Amino acid sequence: MEGQSTHFSLYVWPGRWGLPSYEPLCLAAILYLQMAIPGQFNVAECNNPDISPSGQLPFLVHEQHSISSFSSIVKYIVGLKKEHPDCDLDAPLAPSEWSQRNAWTSHIESHFGNLVYHSCYSNADNWEKVIHPALVSMYGVPQQYYAPERIRASYKPRLEAAGLWSMPPPPKPVKKSFSTEKRADANQEAKGAFTQAFEKEKIQDKAKHILGLYARLLEGKQFIYQGRPTTLDLMLAAHTLLLISPPFPDTLIKELVTDWYDTIAEHAKRIQDIAFSSDRPKFLVSASRGTVWGLLPSWRLIRGARGKVPKRTQEDIQYERFSWGFIGLALGSAAAYFAIMGSPIRLSIRTAEELDEEEEYEEEDDEDEFEEPGESWHDDHDE
Repeated sequence: MEGQSTHFSLYVWPGRWGLPSYEPLCLAAILYLQMAIPGQFNVAECNNPDISPSGQLPFLVHEQHSISSFSSIVKYIVGLKKEHPDCDLDAPLAPSEWSQRNAWTSHIESHFGNLVYHSCYSNADNWEKVIHPALVSMYGVPQQYYAPERIRASYKPRLEAAGLWSMPPPPKPVKKSFSTEKRADANQEAKGAFTQAFEKEKIQDKAKHILGLYARLLEGKQFIYQGRPTTLDLMLAAHTLLLISPPFPDTLIKELVTDWYDTIAEHAKRIQDIAFSSDRPKFLVSASRGTVWGLLPSWRLIRGARGKVPKRTQEDIQYERFSWGFIGLALGSAAAYFAIMGSPIRLSIRTAEELDEEEEYEEEDDEDEFEEPGESWHDDHDE
């Protein structure tokens, strides 16, 4: 088994807060491989999803195959039953349970995922104090200055469609007279507090409805089906762990999970304990940090999956223009510096020659002054 550990490489977003990945689908993929083929895969932390065939993480590399998305990874691993007999966690399920599993998995990925992404990207306190610093630490210069905001912006359309993008635009500065300034500020604060309370109640109602469904699905059982963990258990646990593990300052949804629907939290911790128990082999983790080369457009944008040119979005085009613009600016600045200042080697040689010339010139001046009549030290003392 040790010799096969590098046969499977799982590329995921980096881990944080005691979890091997901060993204729910990546965490679910790690849980699945740890339960299905423990000790036979390694995890590669990645902060550039463009290297994936689909442009999204997670993706699995095995021999000459590259498999994207959680569901495709599960399907691929199950297809290796001959080499890995225990890899199919859903084998004991009845046909009706299979249909339910598929429906619930899609529901968790969509609705529970919205709650997780709302807590990470839409909630202002959580974003500024927890998520943004975590994302910045995953990148080097210059990506850390723009990559976190780009990631956040990619989730905005999804959360807006779900009614969970509660970030009000910053108020525009308005010139006010001194007499009306206090009253205007008070009205603005009251309006902001009312809007915030309304949004908070709306999000709480949505969260209660979604979490209530999963609590009834568990119904006090240790696992959802057959008394053993299935793919559905792993999906549910991955999303739950990313709501209760990060140190979010806004604990609205976290407290709903831990206090109101504690069976969901207990289920997630149970899955975590089983997957990462001491009797299971640990997987190797290789960290990959962003460098300036991450600015270059990836092969996916040039050729695409399976040799086809993919249709690029407006965001892809803008990102590519920014990348090449930054590289051009850096190279242009370096060229301008060398054009004005010269090569560092030539500059050092020229400087040394100039110093020699200055020393020779100073020595000649000293000799001339010493030989001038009537100016010597002896003549002064003779007088």
